Amino acid sequence: MQSEEGIEYQNLKSLDLSFKKLHSIPTYIFELSSLENLNLSHNQLKELPQEIIKLKSLKVLDISWNHITHNLDFLPKEIKVNRAWNR
Repeated sequence: MQSEEGIEYQNLKSLDLSFKKLHSIPTYIFELSSLENLNLSHNQLKELPQEIIKLKSLKVLDISWNHITHNLDFLPKEIKVNRAWNR
């Protein structure tokens, strides 16, 4: 995936989407195969889609300060998840 500026996003290692008032995760995120760190904190997410497991390189996932209360057992154990302050 490339932006209009020609930036190659397939090599992106870290993405911060905190404080974006997201209600869902944009589907393009699941194509970022090199992504290691994803910050989705301080949004309005109610669920975490299972497609997140497509991110094979993901090591750190911050979903704190959202509205996610469902079980996240589908996530690989290797991923460090911050889910603090979910309601």
